Amino acid sequence: MFGIPLHGFVALVTITMAPVAMTTTPAPTMVSLTPGNGTLSSPGYGIGDYEVNTRIQWNLQATDSRKVIRLTFTDFRLEAGGTNCPYDHVSVYDGSVGNGTLLGKFCGSTIPSSVTSSGETMTVVFTSDSSVTDRGFRASFLAVQTGCETISDPNVLSTCDGLEYQDTSFPNFFGHQTMDEALKSDLLMTLISYKNNTGSGAHCHPQIVLFNCSLLFPKCNSSDPKVEMPCQSWCIEVQEACPTTSGSTTVLRELLGNCYDLPASADTCYSPSTPKNKDCFYGQGENYRGTKTTSLSGKACMSWQDAGIEDQSLLSSEYTWANLQGSTCRNPYSLEEPWCYVEGSSGAPETEFCSVDPCDGSCNDPGSPRFGQRSPIKAAHKTDDRVTFKCNPGYIHTAGSLDTYCLQDGSWTDGLPTCEVDSRAQLLKQLLDKDIYSSVLAPTSSSVISIKFRAALIDVIDMNEKDETAISSVAFRLRWNDTRLSWREDDFPTIDNLSLAEAQVWKPTMSLARNADPRFTGFPTGTIQLQRSGEVVWDIKGLVTTKCELDATHFPFDNMECKICIVDDDISYVEEVSCMDRGQDDELPSATELGWCGDTTPHRVDQWVSQWKVAAEFQSACIVMTMHRDPTYHFCTTLGPSIILCVLMILMFVLPYETGERLVFGMTILLAMVVSLVFVTEILPTKESLPIVAIVIIIYMCQMTMAILLTAVVVFISKKKGTLSPRTKKIFLRYAARVLLLGDLSKSTSKENRYGSSQIMPLETVDTAENLNAEETRRADPMVDVLRSLQETLSVLKLSIDRQQGEKEEDGKEEKDEKTDFQLLARVMDRICLVVYVLVMVFSIPAALAYKSGS
Repeated sequence: MFGIPLHGFVALVTITMAPVAMTTTPAPTMVSLTPGNGTLSSPGYGIGDYEVNTRIQWNLQATDSRKVIRLTFTDFRLEAGGTNCPYDHVSVYDGSVGNGTLLGKFCGSTIPSSVTSSGETMTVVFTSDSSVTDRGFRASFLAVQTGCETISDPNVLSTCDGLEYQDTSFPNFFGHQTMDEALKSDLLMTLISYKNNTGSGAHCHPQIVLFNCSLLFPKCNSSDPKVEMPCQSWCIEVQEACPTTSGSTTVLRELLGNCYDLPASADTCYSPSTPKNKDCFYGQGENYRGTKTTSLSGKACMSWQDAGIEDQSLLSSEYTWANLQGSTCRNPYSLEEPWCYVEGSSGAPETEFCSVDPCDGSCNDPGSPRFGQRSPIKAAHKTDDRVTFKCNPGYIHTAGSLDTYCLQDGSWTDGLPTCEVDSRAQLLKQLLDKDIYSSVLAPTSSSVISIKFRAALIDVIDMNEKDETAISSVAFRLRWNDTRLSWREDDFPTIDNLSLAEAQVWKPTMSLARNADPRFTGFPTGTIQLQRSGEVVWDIKGLVTTKCELDATHFPFDNMECKICIVDDDISYVEEVSCMDRGQDDELPSATELGWCGDTTPHRVDQWVSQWKVAAEFQSACIVMTMHRDPTYHFCTTLGPSIILCVLMILMFVLPYETGERLVFGMTILLAMVVSLVFVTEILPTKESLPIVAIVIIIYMCQMTMAILLTAVVVFISKKKGTLSPRTKKIFLRYAARVLLLGDLSKSTSKENRYGSSQIMPLETVDTAENLNAEETRRADPMVDVLRSLQETLSVLKLSIDRQQGEKEEDGKEEKDEKTDFQLLARVMDRICLVVYVLVMVFSIPAALAYKSGS
């Protein structure tokens, strides 16, 4: 069981299929429909082929006895069976199968014409046999009135004034059952507003309103009352011309629905005639039904049947709507306009547009200008068509536009252009006549050719000081005289100069000297200017890579010179290359400001402060660029850090040599100096001698290494035990220590001199004084003598204790501060290393300068 979608209802259909071996006619499946309108199709249509041994019967009946059923096939492909259709077929009956009349029995791939019943019932029967199957069929059906009614509404008459009929019948394409429903529909209001719209995109197709009118009010033939829906080809033409955009056009475009629901055969559908029955087309011509059989080039069109041998799709039911009959021009593929197949140069069919005029806003052929041509060539052109003009060889365009467009009113935007004789072409033909002129021969019979030049350095793209190369953009202008290329002013008064390709005239074979690019094969091809007097001007521009010379002795205060020279490699002639006289080149401007010989022009290239000048050197045209390095960058990144590291190395002598900190610090500074040396050698080219800064860095590294080694020796000396000889003490610990501001290290301090007489009184002295005082006191008072004697005894005891305690403290301090002779010698040697390091650091730069000057 499956459902068939219809407009307004869904019919359920049950299909009963017998085994394949069955030879008798299967029992039909009965479907009774009471339709307004809808569609029906064979089982599986749109998915695959129908099944074998299938029989379905549709009983169609109108709800109103005054209406009849009209069946229109939109696709049809069954097994072919001749005129009687004995195999798969569709039978249509006027009424029922048993009592009605057979209106038609159809098979094959030709879409049948519309079938209309005489009453309110119709029966459709589909039958397939037990063997061959195909795609099937699809049909639409309508319950239409048996009579026609006249359109009398003034809005409809004014909006649809292009319709060639006034009789209509219902239901229409949109399902309106009566005239009143159609008049009240929103579509009619849309058509009225669209009819008055003149904005952008309002007239995508001149018949879009008329086409929708024919859907809303279909044509009714009063002599044979039946509805004629608009043709499928007309619908496709309108849809292709009106893309989906914003505005009312979109509304009408979407209302068209599926064009394939409309009849495809021109015999059963309505299509308006062209104005005054003119053989023309609207839009892109999908609905064109004219009789043209020739292409634009005048070739005869091939028949569509013959063309279908190469393009099988043309003969399928898919293009039934295109009315491909005979060899008339049509547009089944929706190209720009009607076309046909013509026989190509190889014998195979080729597509070519036909000489068919557009119906709306057509312009007559504008013709060709005098001494010119036009393209494309058509008998007429439609609105917005463009025609392009060009002048014949030997003529040039002097006035008017080379393009013109067809307007809606049938006129062109521009008239014909003017073509006149090309005097320059004539002059070139005269000068370069192969019987008179040869670009192989030099311009003079003598062997000396005078060449003047100017030049300019446009820009320096890259400077590689390591490779000593420079990539520069340069320009040269060479001038020489060739009397063979001169002309008289009387013969060509309007021509002062000409432009030619390099290959057309003789020119010196200039090559690049000091070239550093192996891929360089020559300068880009340019143009050559000829002057009336025979002066030839050759402008050369290009990107070149040349060798430079770098003097890195005083890096980063070094200099570099780059020469960009061009020379003539042809030894057959001698070119006298010299600078151009000032003012000689004023008549020919240049896009680049060229320099004169002797003038210098400043030019900054990264860290280089440079200037360039033009010079003639050894029969060469040269641009000499002299550069001086700005030392700021390398002073801050290379020289400065090296000096700072050398100064920091002095701090090594501040650290105690007894520990390993001094050695670690010295090794760190030495490694940093190695990095500085590597950086210098990386940025400078490899030369036979080192720059001064590299020599200084090497000297610094050597003295740092020696300082580290001597530190190890000092540590070794300080660990030795014993005493020095008196002579060694005298030289190092007395004289050398004094010179190095360490004082006299040879002196020693004795214990008996540590205490003076003011501190400790000899016992004898104390006793004598005390005895004198006691004699005097005794005479005065005996008790006083006793007390004083006790006091004197205590004082002497205290003094003795203090003396012993002081001697112990002094002995401990002396043992603590006491150093050996070798430790004192190590101290002197360490100070000698410091002085030597500072002296070498100070005098290494003048020494390196003196060495480089001497070498």
